[in-house]
Amino acid sequence: MTTEPAAVDPRRNPVVLSWAVGEEIARVERLSVRVGIALVAGGAIILALLGSALPALRFVTTLAWWLPPALLTLTAAILVASMPLVALPRRVVDAWIALAWFAATGRKGWLERGGRFPEAHEVDAWLAAHPGPEEALRRAEVLIGHGRIAEAEVPEESEVAPEERFLRAQMAWSVAFARGDDASATVARARLGELLDEMPAGPARAGASAAIRLTDALRDYVWGGDWIAPLVDARRDLGSLADGLLLRHFVAPRLVFYGRISLGVFLVALLVNVVLGGA
Repeated sequence: MTTEPAAVDPRRNPVVLSWAVGEEIARVERLSVRVGIALVAGGAIILALLGSALPALRFVTTLAWWLPPALLTLTAAILVASMPLVALPRRVVDAWIALAWFAATGRKGWLERGGRFPEAHEVDAWLAAHPGPEEALRRAEVLIGHGRIAEAEVPEESEVAPEERFLRAQMAWSVAFARGDDASATVARARLGELLDEMPAGPARAGASAAIRLTDALRDYVWGGDWIAPLVDARRDLGSLADGLLLRHFVAPRLVFYGRISLGVFLVALLVNVVLGGA
């Protein structure tokens, strides 16, 4: 009789940290977007009712008729897109930046090796196409990433570069923690600290230090602790390595999204004005 492997607690997958931070951002964003829209609407009403009455706003009447609504829609896009940053606690923003760095670094690593992280339906085909011992680390990464912990075989530490020894130890921790073997995970966590001490100062060490913080955050999330605090520390460890992520992956996509909405509103208003003017 065969024994089925024990089910893996989904809370022990690092992706839950991204979900938790995302939920907090979504909650704040829903409220902040309403506030931003209310501010823009209030400004539009003031311009419409008092634009010619207030000396400070009389210049509006000298502008081309289409320019005020164009400026208003541009202001709306910028204001609504940036409101979440104003409303979110700084520690949540730092946690998001740290997680975004891990995601971006993971994608970059796979692209540099000539591929991408396989989707769930591609895993078996990818494993069959990459059977060699030189692929053992990536095979373990794929299996761990998709929750197939029972199949993951982490290569033993050997005479390899310090960065790769750290990666192997990190995966050993992931397997032990995902299986619920907290005793082995504690030993693996201590080993990560030892390997970090052996690494020279530089970007690799900063990334490794942040990775240890990630393991602490996941542990605290499962055990009911303050799981955001280690991610804030990870952001501090990364320093300039994570600069620009907030603008590229948080602000810019929202500017594009709300900018398109504002452009659509402006074009509708423009069309209505032309139709009514022609009538």
